[in-house]
Amino acid sequence: MKRILLFTIFCLLITLQGAMAQTTEIKDGLAVRAVFPNYQWPISNKFLESDFNSGMEIEYIRNLNSLLNVSFPFRITKAGLPLDENGKTTQSGILGLDALLHLKFMEKPSFFYPHIYAGVSGYLEDLETVNFGVPLGLGLNFRIGRNTYLSTKGEYRIGFEDLRDHIQLGAGLLFLLGDAPAAAPPKISDRDGDGVPDEQDLCPDVFGLAGLNGCPDKDGDGVTDGDDACPDVAGLAALGGCPDTDGDGIADKDDDCPTEKGTAANRGCPVRDADGDGVPDSTDECPNQPGTAATNGCPDRDGDGVADKNDDCPDVKGPAATRGCPDSDGDGVLDRNDKCPNTA
Repeated sequence: MKRILLFTIFCLLITLQGAMAQTTEIKDGLAVRAVFPNYQWPISNKFLESDFNSGMEIEYIRNLNSLLNVSFPFRITKAGLPLDENGKTTQSGILGLDALLHLKFMEKPSFFYPHIYAGVSGYLEDLETVNFGVPLGLGLNFRIGRNTYLSTKGEYRIGFEDLRDHIQLGAGLLFLLGDAPAAAPPKISDRDGDGVPDEQDLCPDVFGLAGLNGCPDKDGDGVTDGDDACPDVAGLAALGGCPDTDGDGIADKDDDCPTEKGTAANRGCPVRDADGDGVPDSTDECPNQPGTAATNGCPDRDGDGVADKNDDCPDVKGPAATRGCPDSDGDGVLDRNDKCPNTA
């Protein structure tokens, strides 16, 4: 039965070590302890100082994850091995090697952390006899330096041979070798692969530029395609991303004269006034003759508000109703035809 138990525990240790070997928290440790075995207590149930023997133990420890360690202690001890249940013993030199699995009660190292352990053990007595056992123990570690602990342990060892059950106490130092690897950076979600994290990307599903918060800019004018009225042609931010070839502040798409500076009121075209009368050529009915705005840019020599070209009496003021000719006496006969222009 004991051999079946030994084989089962050994297989469990190997399986757990293989299963946990890929964990990210890996740290090695080395412990050096004085150990004190006592083979008489399981027989006599008397806890006597004289029944304790001494030895030295070196233990290699491998951290598997936040809760489990595996270790391999090697011991050299000299102990009084029982020959019978009446207290008769023989002094023997013993070499021992264990394979142990530790369960830690604290996920992260602290000033104090306890652990329990179990495993399998092999003994070589006086370089002749090989025995096996199952150690069950409790360990207490107290931090005394950055990577140094005061390490104590107490265990009960079940022997596979008669009169080989015993207890063992130990105390020494545990040294952690090296530092834990740096934690892996958190995974950043970036659906469009543009290097801008989704949480900062204003266009998380379209490849874009970091300088534009992850949004695209096909024409490279600094205006995102979503805000660009002319996304395929580089332009000015002030004009919604559209170009202004003549620089008059009117986007080419809205400019009737895109290569000539003009005014917004004239749809981007320049105001032309060939005769310099202040009336644009576009509305000047006499573009080559200076005139007045009242006569649509045409001359009015007599200043009666009727353009000369429509004034039958261009040098004498008259109403528009009579085509610019006067009727001084108001008798309905124009002065030019009235023999008595001043008498009705």
